[in-house]
Amino acid sequence: MEIEEYKSLCDIEALGASCSATFALPEGRMLSYFGLVPEKSLLDVPNALLGALYYTYVVLYSMQITSSVFPLGLTFFANSMAMSSSVFLAYKLLVLKKLCLLCWTTHVLNLSLIVYYGRKVFGSKGNSGKKKKAA
Repeated sequence: MEIEEYKSLCDIEALGASCSATFALPEGRMLSYFGLVPEKSLLDVPNALLGALYYTYVVLYSMQITSSVFPLGLTFFANSMAMSSSVFLAYKLLVLKKLCLLCWTTHVLNLSLIVYYGRKVFGSKGNSGKKKKAA
């Protein structure tokens, strides 16, 4: 019996985009890549699973389901970790000259989330930095 090779929906040959090839890189399992867990262990999960858990948490937090249990600071810390991994992975994609549409979409999403939650944590100027005119 021959096992069919996995092909992601975002593999677009005309663009030279291959999420499947990117997911198969060692960096696709960051916990073992950085030596935080042993390779092939139960905790050596793909980045996609870590992302699914993270985005589920963010959605539940934004729906105020987990906001009473977890403080805003913890959510911002999770955003910071996600953004840190995005910076590392985006750098690796550039160095390896790989195009992964799903990867770049999540990097943009992570940037948006850290800006949004950063403003909630540190406050944002409602007047966008403009000074009020003296009367």
